[in-house]
Amino acid sequence: MLDNIARPICLAPGDTKMSSNWHDTTSFNQGALSEQTWMLTVEQVASYTDKPDTRYGSIVTDRKLTVLLFRREAISPGIASTRSRRPHQRVCF
Repeated sequence: MLDNIARPICLAPGDTKMSSNWHDTTSFNQGALSEQTWMLTVEQVASYTDKPDTRYGSIVTDRKLTVLLFRREAISPGIASTRSRRPHQRVCF
């Protein structure tokens, strides 16, 4: 019964942040925003675009809308594709 219901399609998944926690500038010395924190938000939105297979994502703050375009290009397997895999080792700290 529920299979016939039209579901909305998410064309531009995104995330919301306060502008004090994220901004689109790449000069990280201007505030408390580190490059790692900046990248975590972008990577989070990138992961949202994988499931619906979209190219666009967005980050909305109380000051700005930032639209992101993700490109997925096929790359060659490289020289490691012909080498044997390393055995899996569990590392505990």
